[in-house]
Amino acid sequence: MTQPIKRQNPLPAPTAPRRPHSFTRHGITVVDDYAWLKDEKWQDVLRDPAVLDGDIRNYLEAENAYTESLLGHTAPLQKKLVTEMRARIKEDDSSVPAPDGPYAYRAPISRARNILPFGCATGLITPTSTIWSRKPTARWCGARTLKASFM
Repeated sequence: MTQPIKRQNPLPAPTAPRRPHSFTRHGITVVDDYAWLKDEKWQDVLRDPAVLDGDIRNYLEAENAYTESLLGHTAPLQKKLVTEMRARIKEDDSSVPAPDGPYAYRAPISRARNILPFGCATGLITPTSTIWSRKPTARWCGARTLKASFM
């Protein structure tokens, strides 16, 4: 049995300061002490991480440094595990279909890109329809969406 590695000087765990923020939904007022950690312009942050609020960035960098101080020595193992998991994913694998109305949506997975930038929609078979009378077809709808339906 291997012994756990004791880190000499791990960084202290960062503590996010509480900044109470209250909001009301459906007549219920909720106080969230950590709402400040969600940037109001989060969609812009996804496009350009440089626009992230400085306080949030500093806290996230402290969290990352803390994690690295504890788990940094496991980097080779992490890399090996990711390589092994990627080797087990089939090239044409996809997520589990999620039903939404008359279609079920899934996301194709590729080894090269993890998840492709389009979703697939497959027509759901209802109890009144038969699988033999419906033939699957696929067509492009828009520049980045593949829509598959049963005709």
